[in-house]
Amino acid sequence: MFTVKMKESYLNEGIMKDVSGPTMASILDFMYTSNTILTHDNVYDVLEASEYFLIPTLIECCAKFFMKSMNGENCLKIRSYSNRYNMDDHVQAAETFISKNLRAVLKSFDFLQLNLDDVKALLKLENYENLIDEGKFKSVADWTKYENDARRKHFYDLFQLIQLDYLSKTFLKDFVHAEKLVRDSVDCMNKLLTSLISQISVASASKEKSGMKEHCRKILKVFPNAVNFLKHQSYSKQNSTDYQSPGGANFLQFGVDDVMVMLQSKSDKKIHQDLVEEDKYKNAVAWTRHNLTERKKHFSDLFHLIQPNYLSMKFLIDVVHKEELIGQSTDCMSLLVTSLFSRIPELTYKKRKRE
Repeated sequence: MFTVKMKESYLNEGIMKDVSGPTMASILDFMYTSNTILTHDNVYDVLEASEYFLIPTLIECCAKFFMKSMNGENCLKIRSYSNRYNMDDHVQAAETFISKNLRAVLKSFDFLQLNLDDVKALLKLENYENLIDEGKFKSVADWTKYENDARRKHFYDLFQLIQLDYLSKTFLKDFVHAEKLVRDSVDCMNKLLTSLISQISVASASKEKSGMKEHCRKILKVFPNAVNFLKHQSYSKQNSTDYQSPGGANFLQFGVDDVMVMLQSKSDKKIHQDLVEEDKYKNAVAWTRHNLTERKKHFSDLFHLIQPNYLSMKFLIDVVHKEELIGQSTDCMSLLVTSLFSRIPELTYKKRKRE
């Protein structure tokens, strides 16, 4: 600007508004001596000034400093600056470092400063440690809460990138389900509920298969006509008529208080409790849907009177989980998730395997 016909060439002094005094001193040192002192505190300002004054050799010095000083606390910032100034090799190096040290990176303060797209990019990085998904969840919650009002709307988009099947029962219960951001979101609760049902289904199928084999072996030793006995046993359960809806055919006309009394009623007969709870659930849904506009607000209270622990997994999957009244209520889903935790074995979650 001083050697061409710009206004600065006619002035006795030039004002550098975007460059601080200490940064300008570092630039001048390098221009006159080919040396300057770079530190964690000044390297980013020196890099910006080097780009402003078009000093490629100093830019390269800053880049080398980045590579030598990279750690879990600064790698995100280094990646950001390298990307801004088109240092492609250094961007790649930073991303490789981040992938290998993802757990530490997710805990860094710089992570909280990232924009949404950068957070998504980090969450998509592959890592073979199961605990990484726990770190991802905690970091997503922390990132959202850091600017809660502005970021809350993005929480579900990020939650979708967490692989819940890789999380332990304990973590799902104590952290994921306990997180208010999850419990307040219908979509998040649906994802959690679906994951739990999937894990329980896998565990139950394996357990029931092995259990049935042992059950058959015992029966064959006692009953000569075991096949007919098993068929009768199954038929008796499926066609049990001991339990009757307390309200009878007119229960759809009941007021909410009467319906709640009905759902709390018990039978002294020896009946299959799962069939009782299924019938109560169906009655609660039917009563609500009979006048959906007026009664929908009561459904959560009615659902709390049903004991999900007694419902079969098939009924939960085929009926309850598909019911819109459940899927539209975080309170109902939370109750259902709580009951499912008692069914899921501790070690059913998946483990990654290296390719």
